Amino acid sequence: MVAEITPNQSRVTTGATWLIAARIADRVFGFASIACLARLLTPADFGLVAMAGSVGAFLEVLSAFGFDWALVRHPAPTRMHYDSAWSLRLAVGVLTAALLVISGPFAAAFYKQPAVTALLAALGLSTIVGATENIGAVDFRRNFEFGKEFWLRTISRIVGSVVAVGVAYWSHSYWALVIGILATRSAATVLSYALHPFRPRWSTIAGRELMGFSSWLLVTNIIDFARVRFADFFVGRVFGPRATGLYSVANELAHLSITELAAPINRVVFSMYSQASGDQEAIKRGFLQVASLIWMAALPMAAGIIAVSEEIVAVMLGPHWTGAAVLLRILAVGGGLAVMTANIHYVYLALGNTRLSTILAAVGLVAMVALAPTGGALFGVNGVGAAYVATTALGIPLNYFMLRRLIGIRFLDLWRRVWRCLAAAIGMLAVIALALPMTQPSDIAAATSMLALKVALGAASYTLILGGLWALSGRPDGPERFVIGVAARRILALRKKISGSGSRGRAP
Repeated sequence: MVAEITPNQSRVTTGATWLIAARIADRVFGFASIACLARLLTPADFGLVAMAGSVGAFLEVLSAFGFDWALVRHPAPTRMHYDSAWSLRLAVGVLTAALLVISGPFAAAFYKQPAVTALLAALGLSTIVGATENIGAVDFRRNFEFGKEFWLRTISRIVGSVVAVGVAYWSHSYWALVIGILATRSAATVLSYALHPFRPRWSTIAGRELMGFSSWLLVTNIIDFARVRFADFFVGRVFGPRATGLYSVANELAHLSITELAAPINRVVFSMYSQASGDQEAIKRGFLQVASLIWMAALPMAAGIIAVSEEIVAVMLGPHWTGAAVLLRILAVGGGLAVMTANIHYVYLALGNTRLSTILAAVGLVAMVALAPTGGALFGVNGVGAAYVATTALGIPLNYFMLRRLIGIRFLDLWRRVWRCLAAAIGMLAVIALALPMTQPSDIAAATSMLALKVALGAASYTLILGGLWALSGRPDGPERFVIGVAARRILALRKKISGSGSRGRAP
């Protein structure tokens, strides 16, 4: 017997499917562009842009008031709310761009890299372009119209990837990466006005109301950014551009389980949580279901990155990136741990408890600042990665302790649903390690073949182990039952559609 799927769950499932499809499309072009760029540019080129990007992202996070999240959470936003959100975002974007230009010489002196000055000025221009994006596109999330968001993000990513690769091929310069960012944001802005009829006007009437929700969210974003990006600043300052490039790219690849699966699901789920913000039991049920689905889908992805790290480096990055595989495995462990708390922050936001998110982010920042220098001194860049893993692990018990106090969700309630996912992911790693030992590929052809073989073996073993554990456990309620229910509904709907088409096609 499969689980019943409510209409609201169906909307969430459809929305998450659209956004995951968008992330998959984004990554297909992203991987293709990285594979090209990694061969046209050097790790030092990536490192320079990562240095500038870290400073730019820090100043941009100062403007990340989350006005769009405030609109999603608002029960009935009016025209003045949309206009005020767009106006405030634009004003802060212009201020951020100015700060980027002003900070250029200081950042260049900090990193001892003069090129950072001009790169930050260019990033300032892209910040202004991004700030002018149509605020009406927030309705795609409010109304669960994630198909439109799919086209908005996918097309803009394609444009940015094509432009970046084209400029890199022509110039062999790190400027290709920055111009690609500018092209992506420009395309997203143009498309946002093409896909939504809303046309914002300057207004700050509802500014104070929006700031009430967004102020603590801003502080949380700043602290969480500092926790995540402290490693970039530290590595850039201590180890130089090449090490920064290695760390930056490895970190991005290691967190694919979060960015490609958990993040799209959470964007949809926040809309659902916000609609049920007055019903804690509904949020509790929703969290247990969504978190277990994230564990089931994202944990094997994190484990898979560990298993195929050598092949990823050989196929995607090339010979210039020697040493990235070990760092990638370390950071992928951190990515797997981050999966375990990926949905909790959105519960805090939906309940309006952004202060709690701020406190927990601050604890993580303190831990990272304390551990990263020690790890770096002992083990170099790999030690900094290990410090990030330890910090992420610390956040797991803290978040679940606060979740129980805030809304009565016990970790044991979730564990009963997800232990099979963790066991299956570990079992998948063991199967791959025993059947196909981790060795450095001799050439790109061998690496590609081994990558395909490991992915196929991993997918099959994870599915079989998870299904076997679920059956041996008596087929309890959990993510397996939900997925089977969704699949059964889709098959039934398809059969009815085919049957209906056949009936209409027959002569009377």
